[in-house]
Amino acid sequence: MNKYLKSRSNNILLFVIVFTGILTRFYKLDWGDGFFFHPDEYHIIGAVGKLINEGLFANPKLFSYGSFTVYLIYAVRSILIHIFNIPDPNLFIIGRSLAAFFSTLTLVNIYLISKRVFLKNVNFPLYVSLVAAFVPGLIQQAHYLTPESFMTFWITLSAYFLIKYSEKLRLSHLALTAMCVGVAGGTKVSSFAVLPFVLTMVFFSNIKKSGIFKNLQRAILFLTIIFVFFFVTFPYAILDYENFKGTTRYESSLSMGDIKVFYTRSFENTLPFIFQLTKIYPYILGIVLMVFSIIGSVIAVLKISKYGFRHFYYFLYRLRLKWSEFRQIKIPGARTAPVYRNEKYIYNLLILAGYFLSYFIFNSLLYTKWTRFVHPTIPFFIILSFVGISEIVGRFKDSTLKNRFGTIFSYAVIVPSIVTGVMFFSIYVRPDVRTTSTEWVKNNVAVNSILLTETGNTLEVPLIGSYTKIPFDFYNLDTNPELLYKFVNDIQKSDYFIIQSRRIYKNHKYSEFPIVYNFYNALFSGKLGFEEVAAFNSYPELKIGNYKLEIPDEVAEETWTVFDHPVIKIYRKIKSYPNNYYVELLRR
Repeated sequence: MNKYLKSRSNNILLFVIVFTGILTRFYKLDWGDGFFFHPDEYHIIGAVGKLINEGLFANPKLFSYGSFTVYLIYAVRSILIHIFNIPDPNLFIIGRSLAAFFSTLTLVNIYLISKRVFLKNVNFPLYVSLVAAFVPGLIQQAHYLTPESFMTFWITLSAYFLIKYSEKLRLSHLALTAMCVGVAGGTKVSSFAVLPFVLTMVFFSNIKKSGIFKNLQRAILFLTIIFVFFFVTFPYAILDYENFKGTTRYESSLSMGDIKVFYTRSFENTLPFIFQLTKIYPYILGIVLMVFSIIGSVIAVLKISKYGFRHFYYFLYRLRLKWSEFRQIKIPGARTAPVYRNEKYIYNLLILAGYFLSYFIFNSLLYTKWTRFVHPTIPFFIILSFVGISEIVGRFKDSTLKNRFGTIFSYAVIVPSIVTGVMFFSIYVRPDVRTTSTEWVKNNVAVNSILLTETGNTLEVPLIGSYTKIPFDFYNLDTNPELLYKFVNDIQKSDYFIIQSRRIYKNHKYSEFPIVYNFYNALFSGKLGFEEVAAFNSYPELKIGNYKLEIPDEVAEETWTVFDHPVIKIYRKIKSYPNNYYVELLRR
């Protein structure tokens, strides 16, 4: 096949992959069947509402994120109203559509980065993009109006332009890299976690030829452009600096665990890195892809380290250091300048690893380890998985073996990734679990029944119906003595108890929250006088005829499930006890 036909074939395949990404991201953006269950979406929509009510130049007062998503939703809403004559477009759907749009464009960024990394393998960029189209973590965030899909697009695009800049040192590529980093920061300030690494790369790129002064000038220009685009997309971070500083200080204290709130209790006593590798990455990537990604990351770091150490030893030699110990070190090629035929490849690996580690290490060390925090690492982790495959098969000298094992390893990643993605996508194909459970309540629970539920959710099941719902504050039950007697009265008069998600009963240990722990222990054992009458889940699954493969993912980091596919359990009271019985049961 000649070069023209090969290029055309690759473009067609890329189009098919992107179209697949569109399907997996845009399908069922109205998940929730008319209800909206993600609490962060309300913060962004509230900020858009301020602009609608007070004008474009009003302060959105959304300092926990950036303003880029707010202005973008506002702009799209204006276009739909004034150009397409849609009188009242749904802001949630606009925001989710934009998230899906940027998530789809990220597939193109991943392809472009992979083309620079895998110069000798035209298939790997397509393989990487195909896997990315099905990765559960990217699909899920594309269905949320949260900043992660937006910032991941800008971060991956900045990585692509940084790779281009490292190749030819063009100012245009430097400016585009800075623009992307600035807009990413205006989307979410934590995007700047990558800034120290990127700035280091800009300063040291070909410093031997350019000189320190010229590279310092470029670094200053780089920071200036970042500031300009950060200001344009998040102006009130500067114009209302005191509020921005106050919110940033609060969010930092929350992230570091200095401030404890009810929705961060699941991170108590969790181990950095181990938590992400056991409770997040297996679910957002799939086990197989995660294993290959770890292998690829280790190989990339070792290869970069080998290259770096050889240059370091050569640098020491050039300084003519008089260390007797140094003279005894035997390093092959230490006294000759290291020569790498694939030095460009090493630099590209360095950029990939630098972006990945900047986010992975920074977020892993935080007290709060939400799934979405590692979202920007996903594209780099996918690419690094194929770096590992490329390095492993590159050890074979025989080209036939190299191609054969390259294909085997590639499909060993691609096939499980597609299966995992299809299984997760099934969540959005089925009715939302909260509407399913609401329908069950409607058909099986008598009208005017009293339903005890858990508070702290955006909405509680049942979503509709003529029932008396008592959303109880479990989060302060152990710290507020008055709540115990209120709770006992609520148990006494209730007909049903509904668990809304795993958030409370999996996060409250006896040592810290004995009353809450005792309640759920008594509930599950039957000592409370309630029995489970229904349970609803929407686990990722694959059905082929009578065969069903299911992934019970409730044990993952809680935000992976509680927003779009929580497990809901309904208990009916079958025996009532006097109040003192409940008090004694809860105080054990």
